[in-house]
Amino acid sequence: MDISNILSRSINIVWRNKALWILGFLAALGSGGGGGGSGSNFNIPSGSGSGGNGTPGLPNLPRLNDQQIQGILVVAAALICVFAILGIIFAVIGVIANGGLIAGADDADATGKMSFGAAFKRGSARFWSLVGMRVVLWLPTLIVGVIVLAVVVVIFGAAIAAAVSDSSSRSNAGPAILATLGGMFCIVIPVGLLAFVYDIISRGIKVFGDRAIMLEGAGAMDGIRRGWSMFKGRFGDIFLIGLILVVIGFVAGILFAIVLGAIMAPGVILLLTQINTQIQTVTWILLAVSFVFAIIVTSLLAAVLIAFRATVWTLVYRTFVPRAAVAQVTPFTPIQA
Repeated sequence: MDISNILSRSINIVWRNKALWILGFLAALGSGGGGGGSGSNFNIPSGSGSGGNGTPGLPNLPRLNDQQIQGILVVAAALICVFAILGIIFAVIGVIANGGLIAGADDADATGKMSFGAAFKRGSARFWSLVGMRVVLWLPTLIVGVIVLAVVVVIFGAAIAAAVSDSSSRSNAGPAILATLGGMFCIVIPVGLLAFVYDIISRGIKVFGDRAIMLEGAGAMDGIRRGWSMFKGRFGDIFLIGLILVVIGFVAGILFAIVLGAIMAPGVILLLTQINTQIQTVTWILLAVSFVFAIIVTSLLAAVLIAFRATVWTLVYRTFVPRAAVAQVTPFTPIQA
């Protein structure tokens, strides 16, 4: 397999087809990424309020009545529902966009161009097969995780109950709990290692299963069989490509951090110069604008990286299953290149 050729073709495809960037951004929405924020309080008055019983360094907090507490709980519940709905929407869009990336990259490689609308439509058409494969691959982890958690809770709870039930054995509670923790580690560590290995395998299956579903019309289970067959049969090539992409992702992460730091630096420096004085409104405006601009730039870079990775794996798949051979082989039987 000519890896350098695959990488150079992928770069060319992604650069010439900006619609892949949009699909990459949409795919990132459903990949579990999130943001965070932080806040700081400046010039907080020390000393107590009118009641004289405040905590030094903190303002007196108002007491909330039952109606206010209920209002806060209602708002919190509403926000949880909104975020849950948004999470589901983003997950759906992410799966469709992932399928669209595969279809778009394949079209661009075959014809030199691709259409965002056509790629997104093809991803939508194969949505349930893509989701079905993910659910099947996710179920073993869920089942084993629930079983291990239940066993750990039962063992640990029984050990604590046995140690404190008899007053004569309370002095041995500590050693008993430590022994129980050691026994649980003997369970958790091997299971954790198996979960790590399964995660690698399931990711490999998913990469090629997605492409069997999108490019050959395979169903969810057929996609898993195709993905496993390719992952097992060409593990050396796949491992090498994966390692190269990991290195590229690491370098890209450093680049993202440098870009983010360069964008945020003016506002942060200005804030630090005013940390012991009154912070000016222009400082907050500069920080807010810098933050929004940093999100836009890093999101664009991340979208390009996601599109590049999807294109690389699509070209790798086409190396294993050439277009001319797809119609000539028995369905869902991998070609040994």
